[in-house]
Amino acid sequence: MDHVPFFQFARDICGYHYLHPSVLNREMGAFAEKCFNAWMETRWQTGKRAKLMALIPRKGRKSTMFTQSGPAYLLGLDPNLSIVISSEKKERSNDFMGATARIISGEAREPICSAGCELPSRPWVDYLGSWKSEDRKWRDDAIVVSTRTHMQRKEPSIVTSSVEIGYTGGAPDAIFIDDPMSPETHNESWMNAVIRHYNGMGPVGMPNALYFICMTRYDDMDLAGHIERTEGWHVCEAAEAERCIRAGKCAIASDTHPEPWHVMFRRAWGSDEVSIDESIWPSSFLHSEQKKYPGFFAAQYLNDPWHNPDASFQPEDFVYAEAPPPDCNTVLTTDTAWKDPDSRKTERGGDFSVFVVGRHHVSSGRVYVTGVIRGRWTQGEWGDQLVKILRAQRDKRAPVSRMTYEDIPTAKGAIMESIRSACQRWGEVAPALIQVQRSRNADDKIRRVKSVAQYFQNHWAVFCRPCKSVEPGHGACGIEGCGNFHILRNELLKLGATMYDDAADAMADQFHPMVYHSPSVIHPDTTIAPTRPFDDILKPNQDGFETMTMTLDENDRPIWIPNDMAFYPREPV
Repeated sequence: MDHVPFFQFARDICGYHYLHPSVLNREMGAFAEKCFNAWMETRWQTGKRAKLMALIPRKGRKSTMFTQSGPAYLLGLDPNLSIVISSEKKERSNDFMGATARIISGEAREPICSAGCELPSRPWVDYLGSWKSEDRKWRDDAIVVSTRTHMQRKEPSIVTSSVEIGYTGGAPDAIFIDDPMSPETHNESWMNAVIRHYNGMGPVGMPNALYFICMTRYDDMDLAGHIERTEGWHVCEAAEAERCIRAGKCAIASDTHPEPWHVMFRRAWGSDEVSIDESIWPSSFLHSEQKKYPGFFAAQYLNDPWHNPDASFQPEDFVYAEAPPPDCNTVLTTDTAWKDPDSRKTERGGDFSVFVVGRHHVSSGRVYVTGVIRGRWTQGEWGDQLVKILRAQRDKRAPVSRMTYEDIPTAKGAIMESIRSACQRWGEVAPALIQVQRSRNADDKIRRVKSVAQYFQNHWAVFCRPCKSVEPGHGACGIEGCGNFHILRNELLKLGATMYDDAADAMADQFHPMVYHSPSVIHPDTTIAPTRPFDDILKPNQDGFETMTMTLDENDRPIWIPNDMAFYPREPV
C-alpha cells in the first residue's frame, strides 16, 4: 500500500467521511501514523513492545480513528499481521471488527459525503480491492484477509476478545483495547475484571507487539489509573512518541518504570474553559454538561476522574515553594501498613506505608511539605526506611524533632518498638514520639482529612517538591520524589474516590494539635509596665526602662526576652 496520511486513509479510503479535518482529528491521525510506522519499521530491530494509549474525551471519534481504522492500516503495511480487538463486551468488540470487515470486503457503501460531494460507492475496493476470500475464514469474530501470504500462520488477521470472555490462543502482533468500561459497568467488581483481563492479555502478545488502548476515564481504579500506578506513563505528542519507539526506549524510562506507556492526553477544554475543538465540542455544550453532571463531566470530558468542584480540596488550594525558611521545626508523620514479604510487591498487596516530612514555621504557622515517601515495606524494611529519613534530615541540618504514629490495635506497642529497634540497630537517635488516636471507620478518616482543608485553603500548607508540573503523568518525569507529591495531591483532590488514601492520612497528622501550632495571636510587642501609686516619685524615669518581648523557644514554649539584651530585669522595688 502506497503511503497515505493516516487521517486521509481513515476518512477517504475507509469511508469514515464524518471525520472532519478538525484540529483534534488531525492530531489523532498524526499520533497513529507516526507511532504505527515507527513500530512497523523498527519492531524486529529493537525487539521491544510499543505501548500506546489515547485518553480522548467522550464523543471525540477515538474509536473510529484508532480501533476501526488502525487494524486496516496496519494490515495494509503487513498483511501477515495478527490483530486482537478487545472491548467491554463481545458484541462491542465484534461491532468494531465488523465495521472494518465490511469496509475491506467492499460491503460498506458511502455514496455521498457530508458536504454533498460525490464519492466512490466503495472507496476501499476502488483503491485496494476486496480483501475477502470465500476460502478463508470470515466470521463475526474472526477474519483472514485474502492478501495474507503466510498461510501457515494459525492466528486470524483480526480476532475479537472482551473483558467478559477473555482471550485464548495465539500470539498476536497487535492488541487494541477500546473502552473496557461504560457507565453501566462502572463498579469495583467490573474494574477488577478489567485489570484481570489486561493482565491476561500482557503475556499473549509477541515480545515486540503493539499495545494500543483508547478510552476515557471513569475512576482512579480504572485501567488507565492501574497502568499509571504500576507501569507509569509518558504524556507526549506524536513526534516524541515516535522517537521513543524508534529508539526502543522511552525518554523518561527509570528503574521504577522501565517501559512506561506513551500517552496522547486531551481535555475537551483548556484552562480558559474554552473548547479545544469547537467542531467536536462547542464550548456552550461543555458548560452545559459541566453544570448538569460535574463529576461525570470531569472524568469523561477532562480525563480527570471524580474531581468534584464542590470538594473540600481544590487545585487552587495547592501552593509551592522552592524551599522552606531556615527557622523551622521538622515533624515526621506516618501511616503504617506493614506487608508480608510475599505480597508487598503486588498491585493487590494492600495499602501503602507513607512518611510525610513537614517543616513547621513557627511565626507564620505554615507547614512546608518537603518529602512524601511511599512504599510497601515489611516491618524491618519500614524501620530501615525511617532511619534513612532521619539521617537525611540530619544531614540537611533539619533533624526530626517529633514523630507521630498510630498504634496497631492487634499489636500494642509494635510500632514504638520497631522505631526504637531500628534506631538502636543503626545507631540513630530517635525523635520524640507522639501517639495519635485514629478511628478505623472510613467515614471518620475522611472527616479527619477534610478537617485540614482549611489549612490548604489559607495556603498554610506549602509543597516543596522537585517538579512543579501538575499535568497528568508528571510523576513519571524521573525526578526522585516528584511522583509521590502528585499522589498526595491526587488523594486530597479526590478524597473518598481513590483506591488509596494513605498519603492523605499521613498528611492530616501534620496538623494534629499535639504537633501543630497555629500562628500566635500575640504579636511581638512591648508590654506595658505595671504602675502603682507614687511610682512617678519612687521610680523616676521608669518610662525609659527597656521592655520585654514575647517569643517562642525551640520547643514552642513562650519566653520573654528584653528588647535590649544589655538590660536585665530586676525585682520590683
